[in-house]
Amino acid sequence: MAEAKRKLKSFVTPVVTLKYCYLNKPDEKYKYFSCQGILDVEGDPAHKAFIDKIKAEAKVEVDKMLADVDDKKRQFILKTYKQELPIKDELVEYQPTGKLVMKAKSNIAHPPSVFVVEQGKLVSTTKGVWGGSLGEIKVLMNPYVCDAQKNYGVSFLLSAVKVTKFAVSGTAPGAAAGFTAGSDTESYTPAVTSETPPCDSGASDDEGDPSAGNF
Repeated sequence: MAEAKRKLKSFVTPVVTLKYCYLNKPDEKYKYFSCQGILDVEGDPAHKAFIDKIKAEAKVEVDKMLADVDDKKRQFILKTYKQELPIKDELVEYQPTGKLVMKAKSNIAHPPSVFVVEQGKLVSTTKGVWGGSLGEIKVLMNPYVCDAQKNYGVSFLLSAVKVTKFAVSGTAPGAAAGFTAGSDTESYTPAVTSETPPCDSGASDDEGDPSAGNF
C-alpha cells in the first residue's frame, strides 16, 4: 500500500540576515534553490526563542512521523537518539562567532517565492537579493530518523522569502498573497565582508510542496 502523503509543518523565521541565497536561479553546482539565515541567539531574544521553539517542534514532528512505530521503540528513539537540525554555528576563519546559521533548500522543481512590501502591501519580486539583505524565511519541516547514525531531526525545505531590507536597490513588480506585510521594504548598503557574499535571487500545515507561498 502506498504511503499517504504527509503534511509538513511550516514556519516563518524572525527577520534574519540573509546569505548564500539562490532564489530565482538555482545553485548551478548543486542544482537546488537555497537560502541561509544568520540568527543572533545571544543578542536577539526573538532569535533565541525561535531556536528553542524549533527544537521542540522538530521533536513533535518526528513523533508524528513515528505514529505507526511500536511505542517502546518510538520513546527509545526520542530519548536516546541525538537531535540534528540544519542549524549550525557560524564560523569566521574557522572560529565560532556566537551566531547560528540556518540552512534551507528546495529541489530544482520547486523554486521559492520571493516577496517584498510596497505601500503596505505584500508583492512578489524577481529582483536579485544580495548577502547582507534582511528578511524572513518560510520553510517546511521534513522529519527523518537515521538508525544507522542514531539521530533524528528535520530538514528545512525552502518555501519563500520576504525581504524586509535589500542590500541593493531595485524594483519589485507583481502582486502575491503571503506574509503579514509590515513596513515597506527598504534598500541600504551594508558593509561588504566575507560574511556577506552576493546572493543570486533568481501557517498552517502545508502539503509537502516547498513551492507553497502562503504565510
